[in-house]
Amino acid sequence: MAFRRQAAQLAVRRLVRIASGGVGYGFTGSETTKFAGTLGIGDQRLTPARLIRNPSSGEVIEMIRREATSGAVVARGLNVEHGPTSTAKLLDKLLVDAGASNAPLANDCGVRVSMTDKPALAFGYGVRYNTDPAPGTKKLDQLTTVNMVYNVK
Repeated sequence: MAFRRQAAQLAVRRLVRIASGGVGYGFTGSETTKFAGTLGIGDQRLTPARLIRNPSSGEVIEMIRREATSGAVVARGLNVEHGPTSTAKLLDKLLVDAGASNAPLANDCGVRVSMTDKPALAFGYGVRYNTDPAPGTKKLDQLTTVNMVYNVK
């Protein structure tokens, strides 16, 4: 079985970004290397809830909502692209949201290799870290991907 149900109750959070705005700046923009940063501020609303599942089927039978909280959040990001050759590209994207109660961090890095001018093969590794995860969930999540990319020109 691809998915394991470890508990009948699962905590979830619904995050809604109410309003946000920001600026970005490209530090370098050469033919082979691009490095850019972003900074933004916004208002978000977090609605925690607990899902009660049927232990045998996994079906959600009840959702208990908790009191919602809202507050300001500062979003920061860095994006790096480097093409050491004409057919390969190294990519890295770091995103950090800092709010009063939580500061999730996401980092995705990978390599994309072009076979011709249209199709490419991409390998990626992503890490998600949450300083204040929902009860019963982990702080760290990792994902490895292999993708076929088709460049539209």
